[in-house]
Amino acid sequence: MPEATAGAPGSDRGVAVAPENTLPAVLAASGHRAIVELKGQWDADAATLLAADIAARGLDERIIVASFDARTLAAVEAADSRLPLLIVLKRLPADAVAAARRFGARGILIDRRAVTARPGVVDELHAAGLRVVVHTLNSDEQWDAATAAGVDGIVTDDPATLSMWQQQVLAGDPAPRRR
Repeated sequence: MPEATAGAPGSDRGVAVAPENTLPAVLAASGHRAIVELKGQWDADAATLLAADIAARGLDERIIVASFDARTLAAVEAADSRLPLLIVLKRLPADAVAAARRFGARGILIDRRAVTARPGVVDELHAAGLRVVVHTLNSDEQWDAATAAGVDGIVTDDPATLSMWQQQVLAGDPAPRRR
């Protein structure tokens, strides 16, 4: 990716970013996965630069692109239809499957309270081959509830502790209690 000198989409700040310091470069070196939420509206040129950088680093299977903005998701899909997309929803629509499909997304990213209020939505989306990711969960009680509901992903402010909790749960060990 050439050095970026323009500010982030939706920003009026110009920031120079060296190619080795881009998020895709850091992810490529780390071996981790990420949901990358694109804020504001990204145009076709910005989406193409992002998609090209992700593809050049072989990260197509490790990055999921998410946005509230349908135009941004359309620009990313036009740039590289292999990139998985999530539509970030403020509220759960009556037909969550239709909403995800309308935006070309492979699933939704929604507040955990929406899933708690309508737990059947997880099965509806799964039956349609779509994913459910919930945000922002920061305690073992929330992680327990989300896991029991069958969600596919959890967004947290504390990924290291969530990872330890997941490892302990998978090993059958009692997870540390975090409130």
